[in-house]
Amino acid sequence: MPDARLETGLHRLRARELVTRPPFLTVPTDAVAAVARAMTERRIGSAVVASGRTPLGIVTDRDLRSKVVAGGYPTSGPVSGIMSAPLKTVRAEDWAFTALLEMTRSAIHHLGVTDGEGQLLGIISSNDFLALERGHPASLVKELDSATSLEGVRAAGARLPALVRGLLRAGLPAIEVTQLVAEVHDRTLQRVVQLAEEGLASDGLGRPPGPFALVVGGSEGRREQTMVTDQDNGLVHASVAEEVAGSAGDYFTRLSEGIASRLAALGVPPCPGGFMAVNPRWRLDIGRWKERFLQWMDQPEGHALVEASVFFDWRFVAGDQAAASDVWSWACTEAPRHAPFHQALAREALRRDPPLGLFGRFRVAHRGPHRGCFDVKALGLFPLVHGMRTYAVQLGLKDTGTSARIAGAVEAGALGSGEGRNLSHALETLLRTRLDAELGATMEGHPPSSQVDPSRLDAIDRAALHEAFRTIRLFQQGLADRFRTQLS
Repeated sequence: MPDARLETGLHRLRARELVTRPPFLTVPTDAVAAVARAMTERRIGSAVVASGRTPLGIVTDRDLRSKVVAGGYPTSGPVSGIMSAPLKTVRAEDWAFTALLEMTRSAIHHLGVTDGEGQLLGIISSNDFLALERGHPASLVKELDSATSLEGVRAAGARLPALVRGLLRAGLPAIEVTQLVAEVHDRTLQRVVQLAEEGLASDGLGRPPGPFALVVGGSEGRREQTMVTDQDNGLVHASVAEEVAGSAGDYFTRLSEGIASRLAALGVPPCPGGFMAVNPRWRLDIGRWKERFLQWMDQPEGHALVEASVFFDWRFVAGDQAAASDVWSWACTEAPRHAPFHQALAREALRRDPPLGLFGRFRVAHRGPHRGCFDVKALGLFPLVHGMRTYAVQLGLKDTGTSARIAGAVEAGALGSGEGRNLSHALETLLRTRLDAELGATMEGHPPSSQVDPSRLDAIDRAALHEAFRTIRLFQQGLADRFRTQLS
């Protein structure tokens, strides 16, 4: 069963319960001055621009400051000239967390709430979450988006550990915390790419020679990042004419170097395995990326399996999404045809056993710097993540998150609904344990670590972990049967 401590305000409250008053509606032709005066009189921070009851957009106090006071838009002008459109909405029955995540992803501070027929019930703002959570991720994303220098990006990112700690203490499920962490890292990468492009332009290299995309793999690709991350990324670009191939190659080389150096300056270390766009092996055009994926599927052995494990968590982050989607859609269509590849991936997921000992105890290290501990990432998350990647490859699932892969496998009939629920609970327990361990190490002045000392856990956490590891062991048995890993 899921831990009762996960049931917090964000999952007890529906979005409609955050609505405190009907929306204030204005029409597109109303003058800005009149709308601002009405907002002041009503002591509200937003006005919905509508045609009848159909919302067209929204004007907030931020719009008034940035577009009228600072931007010089005339107060006599129509309010439609400064509205943000379209108005983003959530459904009345959505959980409050859904609204929080939408605000964070879109870097906005106001959302509409609609009923079952799509009619607007009201507006909720980031301030409505202050009583629920310690801090608001949307403000951090906004700060990242507005950063004009690497120092500004660094200052915004420094707020992340405290934010994660607050969300966990408030009881937000760990899988949702990692989704928020991924959003912050995505915005950081997007801003870094923009800064790298601006740097090349100032050096006289101009604009990119063609469409390109930065993609991420590993935990970044799955949106399961914790406090420990490195640079797992690649660059895909459209093919260019032969006569400009040299200059285009030089540009993308310089761009990748700029991205890597800026991430390193932000404290994101290079990938020990070299899975970075700065490595020419991971800086390819669309056609050569497809060839690389096909090599992995045709010859699934040795280091090729390591490479495939990283990039079969492929996810677009910055640049031109079409280039990234072209490669990933092709790979997901091709992968189900390669049964030996599935079998090899399944064997990888069986290489590590959960640390279950006799009589309900955990197997821990008996010597070395981690004596008395086990690695929850290597011995728990590794077999689950790798196993679900195997299912996803066989079924051609495009979603890369482990939760989404579990749901996809259940929907396809490859996993039973009960097993799917158990695996989802196990994933939540393991991610929360890892986050707790990393934050605990940081608070004690040590580098973040996924090493867990079971003697420091309370009875509830030990029981939850034991159940999660039992689930993983049963999952591995089913994996071995389905993919016939005992056969050569």
